[in-house]
Amino acid sequence: MLCYSGRPVAQVDSYVGARLVEVLDACGLSERPRSELKRCVVVAQGNDGYQAIFSWNELYNSTIGEKALVLYEKNGAPLEAHLGRICLISANDARLGPRHLRGLSQVTVKML
Repeated sequence: MLCYSGRPVAQVDSYVGARLVEVLDACGLSERPRSELKRCVVVAQGNDGYQAIFSWNELYNSTIGEKALVLYEKNGAPLEAHLGRICLISANDARLGPRHLRGLSQVTVKML
């Protein structure tokens, strides 16, 4: 993976977590009518107020959703303090930085 600056960063393989779509499905998102789902955006927010935004289509119908990850562990230990207790990354983005949230605090589904 590359940082937004183009600098190589850590491999996702050393982290443990869940796909964002699995978290959303556990909350019942997929039970909504498809006509509503196509108008949904998912807004993830970090403790610092920074937000990452995904469309429903992007998460469920593209390779982005395969590696939009909510992470909580690295190499069998909790995440480093600067990442917070849980964090979010979009590892299939061409550049990692814009949708990397440290200290994930909230995930909201909004209808457009």
